[in-house]
Amino acid sequence: MDKEFRIMIIDDDVHLAATIKSILDGEGYVTHIAHDGQAALDMCQGMVFDLALVDIKLPDVSGIVLVDKLLEIQPAMEAIIITGYAALDTAVEAVRQRPILSYLTKPLNMDQFLAFIRQVVKRRRAEKSQRESEARLKAIFEAARDVSLVMTDTAGMNAPILEFSAGAENIFGYSQEEIIGRPIGMLHALDDIYVQPPEIEAIWRCDEISPREATLIKKSGERFPALLSTYPVNDAGGNMVAVVGVSIDITERKQMEHAQKYHANQLEDMVGQRTAELKASKDVLVKEIAERKKIEERLKESYEKEKALREQLETEINKQMQFTRALAHELKTPLTSILMSSQTLGNELCEEPLRSLAKNISRGASNLNDRIDELLDVARGEIGMLQLKAEMLDIRPLLQEAIDDMDTLAASREITLIAELAPSLPLVWADEVRIKQIVLNLLNNALKFTPEGGRVCLQAGSKDSKLLVEIQDTGPGIPDEERKLIFDLYHRVRVDRAEYSGLGIGLALCKSLVVLHGGDIWVESNEGEGSTFSFTLLTESAESTN
Repeated sequence: MDKEFRIMIIDDDVHLAATIKSILDGEGYVTHIAHDGQAALDMCQGMVFDLALVDIKLPDVSGIVLVDKLLEIQPAMEAIIITGYAALDTAVEAVRQRPILSYLTKPLNMDQFLAFIRQVVKRRRAEKSQRESEARLKAIFEAARDVSLVMTDTAGMNAPILEFSAGAENIFGYSQEEIIGRPIGMLHALDDIYVQPPEIEAIWRCDEISPREATLIKKSGERFPALLSTYPVNDAGGNMVAVVGVSIDITERKQMEHAQKYHANQLEDMVGQRTAELKASKDVLVKEIAERKKIEERLKESYEKEKALREQLETEINKQMQFTRALAHELKTPLTSILMSSQTLGNELCEEPLRSLAKNISRGASNLNDRIDELLDVARGEIGMLQLKAEMLDIRPLLQEAIDDMDTLAASREITLIAELAPSLPLVWADEVRIKQIVLNLLNNALKFTPEGGRVCLQAGSKDSKLLVEIQDTGPGIPDEERKLIFDLYHRVRVDRAEYSGLGIGLALCKSLVVLHGGDIWVESNEGEGSTFSFTLLTESAESTN
């Protein structure tokens, strides 16, 4: 139960919004419903929300545009776009551009939806706890008014000052704006009567035993004696990443010591008095050291909490990756029924428009099935489970079959599709299914970007004891900045994002499969002059030499 976590549900579907509210209310969250963008903006002006669930299509505004307006009012709020498959590409692109945004797809599986919301709540709690931990550490620095606390990195006397407490401002006379980023050495007298420069370096590297007395310099140029202690701040690996210096002005103590020495030979009775004064100073010093130890323990506790939060966050990220892979698998079961049923309907129905509708369903389901297969292959590749069933293969029939498969699509777009295969092609060591997947993917991309009346050519031949396959098109070409990223996962070229569907994983998957075969894949293109995608495979002769 979390009565402090406030969620705004923005959806013009009254029934779905009420269902989501009922489920979230049952979890103990505070929920409010808005059925259009204006109502959501008005509500956001009057209440603070942790999370907004936004339908991508609202009656008066795009859900993505609304999210941007909501975040202008409440920048700390997180948002989740709820989208159907028709607008999935738009949602994915919006998420890529907004780190605080994520998305879910309709129809919602309420168990999975609730698990996703719980993950968001848990992550935001962890982030809030981390911010509170940092604030406590800051408060420790600001609370010490009579003790100087200064934090630097570990570079010795030239180390830049990272933190400067209010007590340090009082003692040295510098404001934080004046001193942050300047070297710690500017606070030390180089002609120190207590410690020499090498010893000061050792103190700030935590190589020297502390506390040590040192002569420090105020902004006014005034020098004063101080008791200086340094404490290392270590990361999770035990490496020192910063040093906290604690200094106390001991001018009064030094004055008392000098007075004691001056009067020691003159007045015997003053010895006892001075001794008592020194004892009192010692008690104060012991108390101050105990306080510093408490501060050190608090710093250590804060660090341990931050470490635990980081580990928790990593665990949550791994769970989310596992959830994504499981979701892709779960989609395959109902999709199979849709494919089989729609194909049967398309074959049995003779009347229009029912026959066309059935074929549209089949085509869409087949498209989605391909996307899920690609996602599964990517997931297998991420965890090293993508394997090949390779054998010595005559690739010529496979290439001709790929051309035949794509010929109908090319004809429907009035594109000339040809194959120019060398008279003799060497055998290759390859997985027949995966090689055809690569070729069909590259041909489909070429046809997608080639305009009507254009030409796509598949060529194959031997080069440097390898089989070279090239797919040339007469499309718009690829700009230099896009070409460098073309094989990256989820990357799509600018024109692709604007006009075509897809998740941007096809070329990344092609690269993974070619690399698994021991080959290389690359693209050559000039903007306005078409593109040539090429890949190589190991031949029988190359295998024998290896």
